[in-house]
Amino acid sequence: MGNAADTKEKILDAAEELFADVGYDATYMRDVAKRGRLLLGLITYHFGTKEKLFEEVIARRAEELNAKRRKALGLLVNPTVEEILEAYQHPYLELMRGGGDGWHSYGRLIAQIGQSERWAKLSAKHFSELGHAVIEQLMKAEPRLSWSQAVHGYVHLVSVMFGVFATSGLLDIFSDGSLHSADLTAAYNSMIKFVAGGIRSLADGSEFAAVPARKRSSRRALRLRIARSN
Repeated sequence: MGNAADTKEKILDAAEELFADVGYDATYMRDVAKRGRLLLGLITYHFGTKEKLFEEVIARRAEELNAKRRKALGLLVNPTVEEILEAYQHPYLELMRGGGDGWHSYGRLIAQIGQSERWAKLSAKHFSELGHAVIEQLMKAEPRLSWSQAVHGYVHLVSVMFGVFATSGLLDIFSDGSLHSADLTAAYNSMIKFVAGGIRSLADGSEFAAVPARKRSSRRALRLRIARSN
């Protein structure tokens, strides 16, 4: 049993690195076998198809990240916008800084799927529950936010998160090397301030019409039906 578990971890590690480096379509099962120094038959035995392997790669770290985020959000009492953002994002920062190289590959991979309609259902399966919880908390912390504004604010938060934790090197390029994407702490602090200010700015505006409670309820019911179908 121990050997089987170790083998699966080696496969997932190799696949995660390849998917992050070259993308889903350019990754082949034989390449995963070569990267992990494993027999191709072991990969098909444990995971069957490349799509199933990809889903398992996403799920593995999502479970750990979600557990830490859920715990941090559960400890909040009458939080500010900044405290909600910290509870949601700081667990990710901790894992990126101390969780090993695999988390850096995962950061790049999540940035890829999070901005692709192709993987929207997979992303929602693992991350939408906490996303809706954050939206609700933001509306409580900033009562001026309409539901539409809070949803837009959350989506902007996630988009900024992708850029920060993917460590793409854009900071290095546009600062002529004086700033570094690898300095996650500096980028993280800037992100929290930027997003919190943006969310408050949305609350100050009136460009988004409030969604009636009745329509919001029907949308929640639809999300529940989609989640159950998964």
